[in-house]
Amino acid sequence: MPNTPLDFELAKELSSLKRNQNYRSKDPNISWLTFLASRHLTPNKAYRFIIIHETYIEKLGLKPEQLTGLDTNVLMRLSKIVTKENVSDWLAKVKTFPRETILRKIRYGEVEEAKCEHAFIIKKVCKFCGKKEITK
Repeated sequence: MPNTPLDFELAKELSSLKRNQNYRSKDPNISWLTFLASRHLTPNKAYRFIIIHETYIEKLGLKPEQLTGLDTNVLMRLSKIVTKENVSDWLAKVKTFPRETILRKIRYGEVEEAKCEHAFIIKKVCKFCGKKEITK
């Protein structure tokens, strides 16, 4: 999935509209998805922007400049674990490491690959019927 640059004004507006259901001001029967479609926004993009705005700007009090140019997909994933105490460390990692490394750190913590006693899981999928088989 390509990374979308974060439009901070749009994120703020979407967060407010969703929270207060102000998107229904012209049509009380409109759904959130219909509203997004009328603005040419996908639900995933809108949700990502809202979560990033609410987590980093509202909850953690960061300035938009601190997030400019960062991978919105990574910021979204980090939103579940980032706190006031660790946000600086995580943002430094996002600026330093490639996406794959950050996502591994989010999922598995600070385990060093070189020191890990790798325990691989082998997944097989039948190319004819799609049945899955996992071998540990």
